Amino acid sequence: MIDTHAHLFYLKKQLKDVVAKAKKEGVTHIINVGVNIDSARQALKQAQEYPGYISATIGVHPCDVAGFSGFKTLKKELSTSNYVSVGEIGLDYYHMSAPKEEQIECFKKQLDLAREFNLPAIIHSRESDDDMKLILNEYQDVKKVLHCFSSSVDFALSVLNKNTYFSFTGMITFAKKGKVINAIKQIPIDHIMIETDCPYMNPIGIKGDNEPANVSLVLDKIAAVKQIEKNKIGMIIEKTSRNFFAL
Repeated sequence: MIDTHAHLFYLKKQLKDVVAKAKKEGVTHIINVGVNIDSARQALKQAQEYPGYISATIGVHPCDVAGFSGFKTLKKELSTSNYVSVGEIGLDYYHMSAPKEEQIECFKKQLDLAREFNLPAIIHSRESDDDMKLILNEYQDVKKVLHCFSSSVDFALSVLNKNTYFSFTGMITFAKKGKVINAIKQIPIDHIMIETDCPYMNPIGIKGDNEPANVSLVLDKIAAVKQIEKNKIGMIIEKTSRNFFAL
């Protein structure tokens, strides 16, 4: 199992304890996702402590784009450091920390960087389906994953192509039916990944900070919804994740 979206730099526990528990639960790799340049550097430092087990990403989250002008720095970081993805980037019309126009401009500039460096993009999308669909259709050649996916199956199928993937968090463990369950049922299994988004998005029954070890609970739920044996579906999802991030 690969936790394709974690924010290890936010966890209160010592990293060695987080990693030990993850390994015990069968987690084979963790993608440590930056939300701005500073946190990406933290993510990279943590990845360097566990080479081959933790990988880092860099991007400016839509809630961090207000007034952002550090694209030269972002490009330099991508040029000189071993990041496996551009992200977390995207649109957030729920928090609206920056005007839509500013979010869209920053999002597109970062997708341009993903294209330039031939890296996949990790995308955050909240209450922005219409604009997100338009932008994703502009960047069909860029490999991308819609993380913490919670939109409708209609939206998923409207943006689905060979380069578009969907990742699910522990939030799905609370659902017995509804749009996210329908999406899991209809999205092809080789376009699905799993994540914790730790320390957030706790699966049902988990108290305190979420952590990578709990990604197994997300896999349990997807296996149940897809009605595919856990080990079999786990192997498919892990292969998809390794190919996506070129691990």
